[in-house]
Amino acid sequence: MRCSELTSNKLSSVLDESSSLFIGLTSLSYLGLAANQIQSVSRRAFDGLDALRHVDVTDNDIGSLQDDAFTRLTNLQTMSVSPLTFSLSVSLSICLDHRVITSQHCCPVRAPGP
Repeated sequence: MRCSELTSNKLSSVLDESSSLFIGLTSLSYLGLAANQIQSVSRRAFDGLDALRHVDVTDNDIGSLQDDAFTRLTNLQTMSVSPLTFSLSVSLSICLDHRVITSQHCCPVRAPGP
């Protein structure tokens, strides 16, 4: 499977530490999780999704984002994360090795500026 569109399914724990929904989907390149009830993203949420290039988590109530949640996604190109409802302790940009994903609705991953 290369694409998984799970928009508007009332999913809430799909990106939690205990979720095993994506195990074995090593060729998945698009994951659509918009308009669900996701409240947190664990550091192991995307384990095994090495081919993932596009993630859409717009219109969720994400208030908790664990450190290193996105660091293993080396092929990630775009990520939709609007609106952000993170607590003030979470930065509005997510560092991914030498690339940065900002809080804009859908933005390309780009190298950080000087």
